[in-house]
Amino acid sequence: MRQLIAFSTLVLLPVLAQAHEHTQEQAEHDAAATHAALHAHEHGVAELDVAFEGERLDLELRSPAINLLGFEHAPAGEPDERRIAAVSGDLQQPQRLFGIPAQAGCAVSEQEIDSSLLGSNHAGYNREGTSRAADDNSHSDILARYRLLCTEPTKLTQLDLSALFAGYPGLERVRVQLIGPGGQRAAELGLRAATLEF
Repeated sequence: MRQLIAFSTLVLLPVLAQAHEHTQEQAEHDAAATHAALHAHEHGVAELDVAFEGERLDLELRSPAINLLGFEHAPAGEPDERRIAAVSGDLQQPQRLFGIPAQAGCAVSEQEIDSSLLGSNHAGYNREGTSRAADDNSHSDILARYRLLCTEPTKLTQLDLSALFAGYPGLERVRVQLIGPGGQRAAELGLRAATLEF
């Protein structure tokens, strides 16, 4: 019987140790994900990922809604609704918003704009289609993804975010991750330094 217990212990110890390591790794992963999610929602700051290769330009903008809308709650009235419509319209025009040179011939081939506050299905609409105010302490983000195909990619040497900063004074900085012809790098843009060179 002692031999069976000793054998079971020898067999089970590595399995239990591995399970503990997996649990530890999962806990560390969950903590890192929570930290990243908390860090990502910083008022005044947005993040922009840019990937430019060949004829394809991919952009992904992530921002707290307050930076663009001026609020993060469900629309409380007609002024909020007008602001939502204006921001939605701006986000539909990435060439203007990101200062993509017209001579590069870039056209949107795919586009996705996601936020609980944009569109007629935003959080705050009830079944009758009228808005109601939500908890002012809630946080809301806006995510915009674009894929553009450029007929003259050699003429796309930079992005100019001046229009983005001018149109949204609540946006102070944009942290950029760029993968382009010159390699990978990070940058931080602002109103006074709004150009990203490729």
